[in-house]
Amino acid sequence: MIEWTKHAEDMLIESGFDREFIVQVVLNPDGTEERSETEWHAFKRVGKRHCELW
Repeated sequence: MIEWTKHAEDMLIESGFDREFIVQVVLNPDGTEERSETEWHAFKRVGKRHCELW
């Protein structure tokens, strides 16, 4: 289950991406980058746009 924070909700509105797309980025990213033992980023390119989640 995904819990959406207020910040995440705000970023959805600002970016124009929908929740289902964000779920797909997390489940099937184009790439990931480990930042620490507990933090990682997921990346996905959509046309000329780039979505980065952490």
